[in-house]
Amino acid sequence: MKPKTRLWAVALLLVISSLAPLAAAQPANTPPDGFYRYPSIGGGLIVFASEGDLWKIPATGGTAMRLTAYEGEEKFPRLSPDGKWIAFTAQYEGNDDVYVMSSAGGEPQRLTYHPLPDQALGWTAEGKVLFRSRRDTPHNDFRVYTIPREGGIPELIPLEPAAWISFEPKGKRLAMQKIGLEFHNWKRYKGGEAEQIYVGTLQPLSFTEVTKYDGKDAFPMWAGDGRIYFVTGRWGRPNLGSMNPGGSDVKRLTNFQDYDVRWPSMGDGKIVYQHKMDLWIYDLASGKSEPINLQLPSDRLQVRERFVDPMATLNYWGLSRDGDRIVLETRGDVFVTRTKKKGLIRRITENSLDRTKFPAFSPDGKTLAAWTEVNGEEQLVLYSADNGTPPKNLGKTPPGWYFPLLWSPDGKKLAYGDEKYRLLVADAASGEAVEVDRGKFEISTYEWSPDSRYLTYDAFMDNEFSQVRVWDSQTKKVTPASDPMFNAYSPTWDPKGKYLYYLSDRYINPYLDRFEARWVVQKSTLPVVVALQADGALPFAARSDQDPKSDEKKGEEGKDAKGKEDKDDKDSKDKKAKEEKIAPIKIDFDGLSDRIVLVPVDPGAYYGLKGVEGKLHWISIPPTGMMPPGDDEEDGPSGDLLTYEIEKEKLSTLTSDVRGYDVSGDGKVLVYRTKAGFFRVEAGATSVPKGEGAEDNRIDLSGWTIRINPRQEWQQMLHEGWRVQRDFFYDTNMHGVDWNGVWNQYAPLVDRMASRDDLEDLLGEMLGELSVGHAYHWPGDVRRGKPVGTGLLGADLDYDPASGFWQIKKIYTGDYPTVDTSSPLARPDLKLKPGMGLVAIDGKPLVKGEDYLRRLANRAGREVELSINDEPKLAGARRIVVKPVGNDTPIRYSTWVRERRAYVAKASQGKIGYIHLYDMGGLGLRQFSRDFPPQWRMPGLIIDDRWNHGGFVAPMIVAHLDRKLFSVGGTRYGNISTYPDRASDRYMSVLINRQGGSDCETLALEFKDFKMGPVIGTRTWGGWVGIRGDKAFRDGGVTTQPEFGGWDPRGKYWMIEGHGVDPDVELDLGPDGLINGQDAQIDYAIKDMMAKIASDPRTLAPAPKVVPRPLVPVK
Repeated sequence: MKPKTRLWAVALLLVISSLAPLAAAQPANTPPDGFYRYPSIGGGLIVFASEGDLWKIPATGGTAMRLTAYEGEEKFPRLSPDGKWIAFTAQYEGNDDVYVMSSAGGEPQRLTYHPLPDQALGWTAEGKVLFRSRRDTPHNDFRVYTIPREGGIPELIPLEPAAWISFEPKGKRLAMQKIGLEFHNWKRYKGGEAEQIYVGTLQPLSFTEVTKYDGKDAFPMWAGDGRIYFVTGRWGRPNLGSMNPGGSDVKRLTNFQDYDVRWPSMGDGKIVYQHKMDLWIYDLASGKSEPINLQLPSDRLQVRERFVDPMATLNYWGLSRDGDRIVLETRGDVFVTRTKKKGLIRRITENSLDRTKFPAFSPDGKTLAAWTEVNGEEQLVLYSADNGTPPKNLGKTPPGWYFPLLWSPDGKKLAYGDEKYRLLVADAASGEAVEVDRGKFEISTYEWSPDSRYLTYDAFMDNEFSQVRVWDSQTKKVTPASDPMFNAYSPTWDPKGKYLYYLSDRYINPYLDRFEARWVVQKSTLPVVVALQADGALPFAARSDQDPKSDEKKGEEGKDAKGKEDKDDKDSKDKKAKEEKIAPIKIDFDGLSDRIVLVPVDPGAYYGLKGVEGKLHWISIPPTGMMPPGDDEEDGPSGDLLTYEIEKEKLSTLTSDVRGYDVSGDGKVLVYRTKAGFFRVEAGATSVPKGEGAEDNRIDLSGWTIRINPRQEWQQMLHEGWRVQRDFFYDTNMHGVDWNGVWNQYAPLVDRMASRDDLEDLLGEMLGELSVGHAYHWPGDVRRGKPVGTGLLGADLDYDPASGFWQIKKIYTGDYPTVDTSSPLARPDLKLKPGMGLVAIDGKPLVKGEDYLRRLANRAGREVELSINDEPKLAGARRIVVKPVGNDTPIRYSTWVRERRAYVAKASQGKIGYIHLYDMGGLGLRQFSRDFPPQWRMPGLIIDDRWNHGGFVAPMIVAHLDRKLFSVGGTRYGNISTYPDRASDRYMSVLINRQGGSDCETLALEFKDFKMGPVIGTRTWGGWVGIRGDKAFRDGGVTTQPEFGGWDPRGKYWMIEGHGVDPDVELDLGPDGLINGQDAQIDYAIKDMMAKIASDPRTLAPAPKVVPRPLVPVK
């Protein structure tokens, strides 16, 4: 900085400081606007984040100055102790990296380059920046690093996990918090992962847990007065407290009962922190805490009305009865347009404050029925399809969550389901509703008969199968139409009233496992035809050598001598057909479910059955397995749309990659959706036009954009997030929380929201009041920087300060040759090994002090040339080409698993097997299926359940491990097997830790309850109430609703939730975790199991002697 510039900056700071008292006195008349988050204090300044940007104010308050204004998010600012520098996390280059800038403003300098998020934590006494990251670990634990302010090479502080640290001023100790749950929406949490504070030294490496409270003790800040200040939940709401370094003399410093103390930061003998969405400051000397008055002079760009792409958030759609129009629901509003040729896209609703969902055309096409929020609750509202008349509320619907509406063909009734598992029918004139049926789960599939008298639907039963049923609107009786022994669903009517069709899982063809004696059932579904009349003929009967005579004469009347139909008669018939009313349908209910025949097609995985005249449509989805994880389509599963011609008994594939389809009420038009958009064809078609003809069938939505009011949307979404918990939370008493009171507490803050991230923060705080696990939320339309795929080599490289080059320390071979889980450097033909040096990238020598990752920015998945040498020099280097990966955590994890397995085998002389389970989903099942068969003969088996991400397959794995050995068998030449397959009386144990939760806790508790073996480690997370995340917000964001609680078989207590699973043997890892390769938990398991094996080997018993059975002559 030039001298004049420096003087100007100092002068400006003095002016701002001199105005601070005046500014602080004025904001009483100015209501706060915006959320003030992540504050930091130092050098008389406070820096904080708001609207995704950084701002600063004098420590005494005043008008804030914006420091950053990038499209991405800037957060976690940390002022240097002298207030001259700000370290922070930003997305300037697409990833969450650490930057540093002058507190006077200016261009930020990038410090880190790793693709995984780096979060600024603070500063060391030497002026280095502290940050935490999940980089370079097999389990995504936090580690803390330092990096010079000027840039350079990050240096690891050898603690793992470590989420927060604070150094003792002028001392050698530090305070550490292992787990960081700042975004963990679980207030009053006391599970195994609860944050605790440890104090110790790095040399020698020794730490002691100093907080003994079983809940939250977090954000340690070591002050110059020798005390450690922190946030604790021991007094109810998290408040500020302090203690001696040994954990004694805990003092309460704040007394908030309404909102939590969050994100504290110490500097200048003060602590600045977030309370509610405001900033407060605590003075260590005086012990006083007071709010900071500030004004945020923002242009509020993120709350301004703007236009968005409606297809990105399309939630629901349907057709008019004639198929000529389509109604679309997106972003909480309703639109109507043509299905043939481009036309006006009419906006029916425009209300960002109230969401409208599930619109449906009336049979005459003049009206749309939809669920619209009125005073925050879903109500049945009728809209004019051409906006000709004002909307009309149809009756008053009690608070709840409602499924799609379905008009009866005569326009007199509306059917719908609700969250209470009811099926209801409302009068289309008054809105008065009657309950038709109540299942054991939600009823969301229903269809009216062509004559509007009957309603068919599928309902969940006690046996967890669905049953197809028919409701008679005249008699009010419900009759099963399918056998409860078979799962049946997706009913649809024959337009002529002769049949009812549905899908049913009736073809049970067990697929045997490739390795184990177990099975799975796939492709079990077949379409079923039900004859509605007792004397009705079913299709697909065996045929004679000629058709019946009556069929030959059919249609002969009205034709001239040449066999052609008279034009006048034809016109008369056409007119009559238009005016003809639908004939009443007769159903003989006695024996209805037995009058069936299967459609003669191959069984498959089918859904979405629809009947048109003489034909059936449905979608076929090929089973794909559970791998790779997260491979599902964003818009749900896609499959082949099929057409079946009943008379011809012919099945055709209409088109592929279909994500949904609908048939018009008159059965003439079919519209399907693919990734490319919507397409219209004739219902019953067996093929779609190809090439240029395909474009003629596309529904033209080009140029469609819609205007939204962001802040009103956020307000609506906050209430919807509150409402779905009210309607779906597993405990009707809401964990004893006054849920209405919670809304009244948080609702007033909606007017302060200035960004979509503010909504996420508010949702997290509100949902956290339920004090439950799995209450998650994921953002929708948020402002983010464009991600840049920094390439990684799947290797540890050490920097050589003498040469400026990097030396390969370790190559993570993982599951080589599987590409996804092995280092790009692992190929044998590359001839790479530890000790070799990386001296250049793309032919350009590395520069001293440069992080080589900087050269790999935006190179993930792209060819990169590396220059490798046995010595740290350019001369003689050879060049190789590799493709760096965007995330090497799976590679490091796979290597760690393989090394653990080898370690256990070596330590036990091959007597103990080892299986780690990454999750209780597809990956976990893959690991178990891969690693159990080759190790089944070992006398002992360690199941490593640590760092498990949860899921739902734990009972499957436990059932397999808990099989009882019935017999041992073999051949005369030594082949040995067991019955059941691979069963044995092996010793087993399970390893658990605080970072494992959800369904992995099922496995741990089943091991304990079924006495399958000891459980070793630390208490688990304690989140066990199951969730769904299927109710997306209007902008695509999602919250989960904890719906599926579990209690013990005797009905005495709820299981696991809120506490976790206690180990039989309490044992933690050292403070350095796995950094140095030590694993006390696995060592204990090996030692314990080896002692048992030595006492009783439990090897498979050898064959006894065969009793001789010679022929004995009869005397």
